[in-house]
Amino acid sequence: MRYLMQCLNPKCRRNWKSHPGKIPVECPQCRSRKLKVAGTLEDVKYHCQRCDEDWDGLKDKQPVACPRCHSPYWDKPRKESVPQ
Repeated sequence: MRYLMQCLNPKCRRNWKSHPGKIPVECPQCRSRKLKVAGTLEDVKYHCQRCDEDWDGLKDKQPVACPRCHSPYWDKPRKESVPQ
């Protein structure tokens, strides 16, 4: 699980996503320790049906293409060619 974080320093106000499973103790930009967890994101496993690559992603964002073969059709099985 990842966390949507917000810095409460009035000069910074940065928003970012944390690393999986870790709640940060300080803002990466201003190093302030005044933080707020604004929400959570669930990790999801994706599988490319073209090249059999597995990767981790976030539930809120559907992948555009496979990170290995770059196919935009990663979620659709390859059609068998018809012999003529």
